[in-house]
Amino acid sequence: MNKIITVVILTVVVIGGFLFYKKGKVNQDNPSAKTDIEETASQSNETVQQEKTTIKEFIVFGKSFSFEPVTIKVTMGDTVKIIFKDSDGFHDLKIGGYNVATSRINAGEESSVQFVADKAGSFEYFCTVGNHRERGMIGTLVVE
Repeated sequence: MNKIITVVILTVVVIGGFLFYKKGKVNQDNPSAKTDIEETASQSNETVQQEKTTIKEFIVFGKSFSFEPVTIKVTMGDTVKIIFKDSDGFHDLKIGGYNVATSRINAGEESSVQFVADKAGSFEYFCTVGNHRERGMIGTLVVE
């Protein structure tokens, strides 16, 4: 009985070793050949790259009655992320024409908004708190 088990184990090891050697030999003969695992990984990476979108990220600082920067320029079709950081007072940032807005935040806090710039033109962004917009807390998003 022990001899049979030993023979079976040796047979499996020899066959496994031969297949391993043969697989390595094929790749040495054709260095550009990919293993199944390499091919799957390559296809997976390509899919991830296609699904990734480039995000144009901007940091906008808000303080009493002004934004910095005052103008943001993007290309139509860009995915835009605006991180709004409040450095003074209580503010938010809303983009007219896109109907997107950050949360209202206090000094030292931040909020963000992300959207696809799918309309060309110039769009005002502004603070919706009280009369901040009327007092000059405005900027321009330019989508070319």
